[in-house]
Amino acid sequence: MRRKRILFIGLGNVYGGAEIYLLRLIALLQGDADICVLAAHPALLEQLSTRPVTLIRFPLIVGRWRGLRWILALLLVTYSILRYRVDIVQVNGFSEILMLLPARLLGRRAIATRHLGFSTGVNLGHLHAASAANLIYKRFAILAHAVICVSDAVAKEVRDIVPNSRVVTVPNWVPSIPPFQYKPASGDGVLHLLFVGRLEKRKGLVVLLKALETLDGVDLTVVGDGEDRSELEKMAGELPVRFAGYHADPRTFYEQADVFVMPSLGPEGMPLVSLEAMSHGIPCILSDLDVHKEISENGRAALLFLKGDSVDLRKKIRLLSSEPAIRSSIARKAYELIKANHNPDTAKGAYMRVFGLIETNSAQTQESEIML
Repeated sequence: MRRKRILFIGLGNVYGGAEIYLLRLIALLQGDADICVLAAHPALLEQLSTRPVTLIRFPLIVGRWRGLRWILALLLVTYSILRYRVDIVQVNGFSEILMLLPARLLGRRAIATRHLGFSTGVNLGHLHAASAANLIYKRFAILAHAVICVSDAVAKEVRDIVPNSRVVTVPNWVPSIPPFQYKPASGDGVLHLLFVGRLEKRKGLVVLLKALETLDGVDLTVVGDGEDRSELEKMAGELPVRFAGYHADPRTFYEQADVFVMPSLGPEGMPLVSLEAMSHGIPCILSDLDVHKEISENGRAALLFLKGDSVDLRKKIRLLSSEPAIRSSIARKAYELIKANHNPDTAKGAYMRVFGLIETNSAQTQESEIML
């Protein structure tokens, strides 16, 4: 009996958290299923080219012809399902939800992953009209046998448009959790702060830069790139800030940092960088988004500050600078939460069940099925 074959679809024009998630999900399941991937972004294609997967390259269509990309994608998905005898189709993105239509028409299992809620104002690459993308999603998400949400905060919104029986929360995970090694503050008398993420306004780096304006004894390393980098570098001016650019593997930066700061303004599904920082035993300061409350157990495992409030963020930085016992305590609690809730074994078991790669209760399986 042949192994089931999954077609993963990620057609985003911007390389970010959703693409990293897709790579991690493929790595999680590739030993238990045959994998095909339809992808468009050059960086994603480059990484996939080294994996044991069947890679289907989709052109990046921009300009006035970009509206045709979804017609082409529908045709290519239909062909790929038939050509590669695909059993399961998983879509990873917003307008990609349209690709569930050929999957259902051909009698395949259809799965979607939802990374964000339905707040407007999200930059979706060349599709800036987030409201239009959300409208498409709300119309076609009903086709999914299961919608996987990366956090309870996201699932709460998805349940408004998809029956509860087909909404599944599988929290994002850290692929490899290092041993706990809490590092006391550096002996140079400087508190070394770290930001990791895309350099765009909604990630809140502006708030962190404003918080630094009247702080002494701290510096900041910024890891990431994006469309607002030059503007943010100008704003940093003479502040003790180093822009290190994008790094596919930021582990060295986590190991060197004293405090990790995630000042996102939202929306966020479940930031991978926050989980990674917590797994490295770094005390974290997070904006008080619902998802940050979720992963920190309402501030038990991180300091939360008022979203967008640079004064409150400055207070939290000063607190960690002056209280090493608090730094140590929240670092330990964060690490324990990651090991318990965001480890690869737990994630794999959940995905194996959702994808139907292991036996599940037949009554639950029947309940999750829908008729087109």
